[in-house]
Amino acid sequence: MRFASLVLLACAVTTVRAAPGGYADEKSCVACHADKVASYAGSAHALTTSWPRDGNMKGNFAAGANTMATVDPNLSFLMEKIGADHFQTARLVTPVQTMQRRERIDIIVGSGRKAQTYLYWDKDLILELPVSYWMPTGEWMNSPGYPDGTANFDRGSSDRCLECHATSFITRQPPRNRFDPASLVLGISCQKCHGPGGDHVAHRQAGAPPAAAPEIVNPAKLPRARQMDVCALCHGGVGKPLAPTLSYTAGDILARYIALTPANPTKPVDPHGSQVQTLTQSRCYQQSGTLTCLSCHDVHHTERRADAYVQSCLVCHQPESCGKFPTLRDTIRERCIDCHMPLETTAKIVMRLGGERHQPQVRTHRIGIYPTAEDPSALKN
Repeated sequence: MRFASLVLLACAVTTVRAAPGGYADEKSCVACHADKVASYAGSAHALTTSWPRDGNMKGNFAAGANTMATVDPNLSFLMEKIGADHFQTARLVTPVQTMQRRERIDIIVGSGRKAQTYLYWDKDLILELPVSYWMPTGEWMNSPGYPDGTANFDRGSSDRCLECHATSFITRQPPRNRFDPASLVLGISCQKCHGPGGDHVAHRQAGAPPAAAPEIVNPAKLPRARQMDVCALCHGGVGKPLAPTLSYTAGDILARYIALTPANPTKPVDPHGSQVQTLTQSRCYQQSGTLTCLSCHDVHHTERRADAYVQSCLVCHQPESCGKFPTLRDTIRERCIDCHMPLETTAKIVMRLGGERHQPQVRTHRIGIYPTAEDPSALKN
């Protein structure tokens, strides 16, 4: 039984074609890049969406920890593992009748550092399940967009949302929000950032030397603007699509495919999904001429602790020049990020439990001086 009508996510939607041609089987990358493929497999990018397996599922399905009450005393949710599958069940008990609806978890969204939200298939529709798992407290909560006390299983996901949370897919349109289930490639795979590798793999398998097979894109060797475009596709916000989703490939000029909201130094930018805009607002970015996302991030590995990024700061800045040095002394070498890129609460992801709002903190990428930033007693991840 459906308890509510269809509600679509507020993401931009355009007509979509299949992923661009020339893609190779992802397994072919292993032959030459086994170490990078292995380390990348556990990264947040690789796990931004995944199939439900015990190793990827962070939610607690154990008895006593697998229920969620709501502000409606008659409505509760039960999370169960039955055989190899995981399910969410809404149970509404009234004096007149008991109504129940159960759906299987088909797709996990989120690596599990902050939270996980779950999707399920209704034929060729991808729909969001009403309960998510909140990692900081180990609790089940209402999924983003779901008011507490409702049993809605009909919140959809659009192609633009999947463009940033998956590698490729084929849509069935009209209507929107319909996909070919067999076409969905989850996670952010190698070719999302390196471009289609079909020609590259074919040349290498034919015995051509590396210099004769340059068809693959190495983002680190792109001009600065094109490097930033690779990341801005997903870390620049939703934007306004100018071309069909999945048209952009690494190395292209992103502005031809999507119009991102430009940075406005006088207006705060939400830290979720707008890392590129906030970074480009920074004096460090504007004056260095070389600073890019890759200056600090190696996406082939799992995310490092905040103190590890400090080495990038020390390329230009001496600890002794910081006003906090007289009190923090040499420990300041580990604290640049916490003071100059503090964690901020995002308004883009809101979960609810017992009438309370829960919002994750995301590190701002606008590097600056924050007078209200407190000296951290311990480094934050």
